[in-house]
Amino acid sequence: MKKLILLTFISLQIFGSIDLGAQDLDSVSLNYNNRNLVDALSDLQTRYKLNIYYKKEWLKNKRVSASIEGVNIEKAFNRLLYGQKLTFIFRKPDHIILLPDDGNVIETITAEKSSNNKIVIGNIDFGAVTAILSGVIVNGENSMPLENAVVSVNNTNIRNVTDRNGFYQLELSPGEYDLKFHHPTMVDFDVTITLNSEGRLNVNMFEDVLRLSEVIINEEALDQNVSETVTGKEVISVETIKSIPAFFGEADVLSTVLSLPGVSKVGEGSSGLNVRGGGVGQNLIQIDNATIYNPTHLFGFFSAFNTDAIKKVNFYRGSIPAQFGGRLSSILDVEIKPGSKSEFSGNGGVGFINSRFSINGPIYKDTTSFMVAFRAAYPSYIIRQLEDQDLKNSSAFFGDTNLKIDHLFNSKNRLSVSGYLSRDRFNFTDDVLYDFGNKALGVDWNSQISENSFLQLTANHSRYNYLLEEKSDPQQASTLEAHVVESSVELQSDTEIKSHVLKYGVSLKRIEINPGTYSKDSEESIIEPIDIKREDGLEAALFLGDNFKLNSKISFYAGLRYSLFSGGRDGIEDSYSGVEPRLAINLQTSASSSVKLGYNKMRQYTHLISNTTAATPVDIWKITNAEITPSIADQISLGYFRNFKSNTLETSIEVYYKKTEALVEYINGADLFLNSNIENEILQGEGKAYGVELLLKKSRGDFNGFISYTYSRSLIQVIDSEPINTINNGEFFPTNFDQPHNLTVFSNIKVSRRFSINTNFIFNTGRAISYPESTYEVRGITIADFSERNKYRIPDYHRLDISFTLSTSLKRKKKVEANWSLSIYNLYGRKNAYSVYFKNDPITGDSEAYKLSVIGRPIIALSYNFKF
Repeated sequence: MKKLILLTFISLQIFGSIDLGAQDLDSVSLNYNNRNLVDALSDLQTRYKLNIYYKKEWLKNKRVSASIEGVNIEKAFNRLLYGQKLTFIFRKPDHIILLPDDGNVIETITAEKSSNNKIVIGNIDFGAVTAILSGVIVNGENSMPLENAVVSVNNTNIRNVTDRNGFYQLELSPGEYDLKFHHPTMVDFDVTITLNSEGRLNVNMFEDVLRLSEVIINEEALDQNVSETVTGKEVISVETIKSIPAFFGEADVLSTVLSLPGVSKVGEGSSGLNVRGGGVGQNLIQIDNATIYNPTHLFGFFSAFNTDAIKKVNFYRGSIPAQFGGRLSSILDVEIKPGSKSEFSGNGGVGFINSRFSINGPIYKDTTSFMVAFRAAYPSYIIRQLEDQDLKNSSAFFGDTNLKIDHLFNSKNRLSVSGYLSRDRFNFTDDVLYDFGNKALGVDWNSQISENSFLQLTANHSRYNYLLEEKSDPQQASTLEAHVVESSVELQSDTEIKSHVLKYGVSLKRIEINPGTYSKDSEESIIEPIDIKREDGLEAALFLGDNFKLNSKISFYAGLRYSLFSGGRDGIEDSYSGVEPRLAINLQTSASSSVKLGYNKMRQYTHLISNTTAATPVDIWKITNAEITPSIADQISLGYFRNFKSNTLETSIEVYYKKTEALVEYINGADLFLNSNIENEILQGEGKAYGVELLLKKSRGDFNGFISYTYSRSLIQVIDSEPINTINNGEFFPTNFDQPHNLTVFSNIKVSRRFSINTNFIFNTGRAISYPESTYEVRGITIADFSERNKYRIPDYHRLDISFTLSTSLKRKKKVEANWSLSIYNLYGRKNAYSVYFKNDPITGDSEAYKLSVIGRPIIALSYNFKF
């Protein structure tokens, strides 16, 4: 077995010649008699065009004697170095790396080529009671670490899951073991080892190229839903995202998250997510740790994330780890994938409404890689096919770009730089222009400071800006510009101490908000310019989290976060601070079932201000000040998780209750547009949300899928010191996004190895709305008298989507992998109500109700996707 330490030679002091192309390394001859080892290596390097790496102090005063004829390079070096206390790595085609052989043996298995021969690790130590086996598991195609790979000892309960650096560790007694290595996207394999003493076993795993898309929400261990300590966490794979039918056939992160229990949105054409009774502004959405303030394109029909650029998505809606803060409801953490350090590859797709392309590969082989992904959409011709005359005269465009550069300084230090840019332009009847976009830049340094301790330093900058131009009337021609800028730096450490995994650190974040600059757009315009004063805020936090096992059945997560916020405008600063505890307990009742309890407190210092049902690109963000205090949420959840049939069938039931202080609401008839004293339009009340979430999921097999159902309520109570501002007589009433029943049924049917069918059915209760119950006239003007706030509901929502995927070839070795995908969104053409509005009949004068539907017909899309 080859002895190999990945990437170690990067940190060596290099001694070698320029690579001129290796000679025949299967027939090596040498004859040295008591020759200086450095001179012998120099001779071999010249004759066989080798690149040889070592530290000079390892070879000091060493001399060799060997006579060899016609053997391969590995046998030649084994003979040459015999008795020298040196070992070597041979990396094809012509790299030799020398290392001191200290007895702590490092072996590497290449899964695709491994044999059934036993591997012997370490030297025999008759006094040893325990022997630590550790190592790193990587993707053999690109040497990238594989997080959440499972290493287990067959027929025992001994197992370990790799961290983000691919590192694992098992504490064993000396002896013989059958090991199993598993990762959801790789080929599983087994190997037998004889462990004599402490040693390392590194593993190269390879993708299962015949694997078709599967519905795997958690890209983790097969029993992760049972064994994971925290509740309400989902790790969403790219395969899952691509399998769910979406609008115009575009794989969509937000559509996948919406299929999870406890997550909903108020309708088509609405942006953002409502999670466990929270508003869209209560979700922290990040891309490589940089905050994204508007996560959608085209007013919510598409997510802002290009699936081709994504490595994975972490979504937290229950027990939120202590390193996250600043939002009340959920964390959506999108991680961009790095490029391969060994070879170039790419993928893309062409569709009716958009096209995309990405490419990645090495800049410097084995050390530096890049990944760049582009996406552009051209939906204007679709918009012009709609019946609405205003839309026929409208146009739209959006696009985004992802870039990531990843560099390995050595096996313990990694630096990555990522960038993101998005842009939307929507021209409504050539009279109103919406122009908005995100920019983000992030730098991430990861360092292994000891065998069980890692350090991460991140710095991020993001900017969201929007522009609104009104040109329908030259006398009212105007331009509105606004932006939100956020800069942050965070230092955190991961440390393993026996059964404890500690994560602790400090973060600092600065927020700048320009609420709006309103100016003339023509010389004829008579509008009065307005420039609302800028707001600034500074948020600092300390955090500590500990994930530990009490015994084989009970595990805990305990976290503590302390946040301090200061901000305001006009030089006036208001400060708030508080402790945010987090706790999760997992009681594993059997090998396939567990009960989990979770609690967390969250504080939010910035608020999304909008009196529309759904968030829009021109909504306002507002910093906490003396008039608007931080919102604080306490959430408790309890769940039972049970797997059947060797973890292929997962079931769970989870209940939660969330209480929120200082939740933002608005006075009747609130005027939020360009209001320099917007605090006068805002009320704050007490919110409560509760619900039960059910999930049944079959994750493997030719027929797989899931059913998720949520019953939930989201209520708010507003009692003001001025009785006129008290809403609904001080009683709790539904929020705009209260939807008691939510159901998603997804299926993936593999008709053959090349052909699959996916279906997705969605049902949810119509959202709460206020209807006018009567009208009256004042000086000839009809005024509507509305009911109690949110007393009624719009009609229920339901929709069926379907997609068909045909792979062009299943050959294992091919230059291009491709498939055709045909999707039909809203298969039976349901005209779902986005809203209900009222207007007076011009003849009778009676108030009539009208239903507004955004998409009221089937939408068919055909796309061609390729990978090379």
